Amino acid sequence: MKGRKLGDRFLLRLVRGEEVMESIRRFLSIERIPGATLTGIGASDRVTVGFYDIGIREYRPYTHEGRIEITSLVGNIAWRSGEPVIHIHVTAAEETKGTFGGHLIDARVAATMEISLVPAPERLTRTIDPEIGLPLLDLPDRLV
Repeated sequence: MKGRKLGDRFLLRLVRGEEVMESIRRFLSIERIPGATLTGIGASDRVTVGFYDIGIREYRPYTHEGRIEITSLVGNIAWRSGEPVIHIHVTAAEETKGTFGGHLIDARVAATMEISLVPAPERLTRTIDPEIGLPLLDLPDRLV
């Protein structure tokens, strides 16, 4: 991974063969990011997306392999029990099969992945919602 701080944000470039989620986790631990929003684009040869099944409270994973353009990564980062929770949604296009999207479980970089990460000024946290079963952002009932 390569990276540069640009004003209030970081610009990261993941290199061929890197696992996206592992690379982001490593960056968060090095830079001690309290929370963030992120966007990105790139190319992958393997992408696993998930769809949350609220009935069984699990993500159902689907893996796509081949020539894949990541047309959009959008997400945020918060913390739960001392570990980062990286929540990213992805839209991608396979060379001959069309587009797909979902909750990003992981992806491997085929050529490059460019990510813009904007740190939050304070720590963001998540707590498991007992009704839904997901770790949701801890936010007040109204804007502060």
